[in-house]
Amino acid sequence: MDVGSSTIAFIIGFALVAAYVWNRGRWDQKTNEDLEARAAGPDWRGWNNALFELQQRGVPIEAYVPHLARHLVAESAFEREAARMALSEQFPEWQQQLAACGYQSSDSPAVSSPRLQPVFAHFNLPTP
Repeated sequence: MDVGSSTIAFIIGFALVAAYVWNRGRWDQKTNEDLEARAAGPDWRGWNNALFELQQRGVPIEAYVPHLARHLVAESAFEREAARMALSEQFPEWQQQLAACGYQSSDSPAVSSPRLQPVFAHFNLPTP
């Protein structure tokens, strides 16, 4: 890697870190009501950050589990992955259960649904 490539790599890395810090600051400024709406809303891009911020503020987030769990069998692979990430990162027991059943967000809902039945039963949720 020459000096020019190193400089470009450094600038890109710095920009990514700055964007992350700036984005975190925006979540810190949102009201609880806005965060709750995002955590329960249809836009998968905000689920994990909203839950993380609510948890940091001491707000119970268990009520959002059924909403996220339904999205584990969504038509969109992005929604399935966002739901998996939010559940796994905010609820360690979900991470263990999803790994144990062999859940992959890249699998189709037809494949995932039977695998998730024992997980949903474990958490007393209606099966997908």
